[in-house]
Amino acid sequence: MIYTWFIILSASIFIAALIAIFRFQKLDPDSYPFIICIWIGAVNELISIILQQQGHTTGINNNIYVLLEAILLLWQCWYWDAFDRKRVVFIPLLILIPVIWTAENFILFPIQQTQPWFRLFYSFFIVLLAINIMNRLIIEERQALYRHSVFLISAGWIIYFTYKLIIEACWVTEAYATPGFMYNIYSIHIWINCFTNLIYAIAILWMPKKLPFTLPY
Repeated sequence: MIYTWFIILSASIFIAALIAIFRFQKLDPDSYPFIICIWIGAVNELISIILQQQGHTTGINNNIYVLLEAILLLWQCWYWDAFDRKRVVFIPLLILIPVIWTAENFILFPIQQTQPWFRLFYSFFIVLLAINIMNRLIIEERQALYRHSVFLISAGWIIYFTYKLIIEACWVTEAYATPGFMYNIYSIHIWINCFTNLIYAIAILWMPKKLPFTLPY
């Protein structure tokens, strides 16, 4: 893939980030973890582009980003009732995220390197939680789901993180040793990333407004 196209497609996250800025004051606070994640993703993408153009590694900023992403998305899944308000699952996951990340980046490997294990871990549970959210919406919601922001975002998570699982599994199985194989895998990933970013942008446009505050009387 031509590097210019790589930059353009990767920058698709800025569309969702800008929409979120303009709509933020009107959005329900329950969607804030996802919105914050979008903004952090946009900042990380900008940092990565600058570092790549200067010939520096992006390992450190990307490793920090995946930690923040995992925590924020888990937090968002809690707001969207993926756990059925059961803390017995939510709390252990919330504890495991920084523990596994710290072990991978400071004990087993240097933080400058990107490793597959933490990414496999949190991608797997995000896919499972997104499926749970979608199943609940299919049963409970009466409106058209293709215009339901939570349904769209959950679908985007399933598409993106399922493919992310495939990428990380390729690294674990050393499929990257095959000439050209990982290049094709990452080229497809760039398009999937762009597609899901556009889904997120549409979903933010359709997010419900926060309820107006009224004084009791």
